[in-house]
Amino acid sequence: MLVFKGKLKLATFMLIISVFFGVLLGVLLSACEQQPQALPNEGNTPQASKTELDYELDALRDLSFLEVHDDSIAAPWLALQDNINKPDYQPSAEQIAQYDSRLQFLTKQLKEDRRIIANRTVQIRDLLAQTVQQETVLHLLDGMAEVASAGVEGDYGSYCQWYVNLRDTKHNHQEAIAKMKQLK
Repeated sequence: MLVFKGKLKLATFMLIISVFFGVLLGVLLSACEQQPQALPNEGNTPQASKTELDYELDALRDLSFLEVHDDSIAAPWLALQDNINKPDYQPSAEQIAQYDSRLQFLTKQLKEDRRIIANRTVQIRDLLAQTVQQETVLHLLDGMAEVASAGVEGDYGSYCQWYVNLRDTKHNHQEAIAKMKQLK
């Protein structure tokens, strides 16, 4: 009889444990099925969600220079760099295409990577700004494209150094480009 009572106690204990875990599982499953309630929006204004492009542009804004694997993002990065004082600036496809066409031309003419051209152009802009000389990235690219079109020997780094030296000697943009074109 002792064995029977022990088995009965064990069976009762197992039944109680089964019921407990069944109830616990039911509570957990019902909690998972409930949808979270949206937080009230102050002023009932619709919230704008960021798109993938917005996140990509935010990441590009944070880049201070392009690295080896960044050739493909050089044109949008330059568009953002040219509008660095406008934190909400969103370049259009046409605006990016302007930078891209100049990069393509200079890459082909000078056999340079797009990122190198982009980085050096931004460096020139920043150097000029330190001496209170303002040039847009697009204007600098156009000037360097003029020099490359004239057949001046050298790489993009050489062009940039000549340009900075000429600007340091108080030549304006057009004068510096004209003097560089005479170097052929």
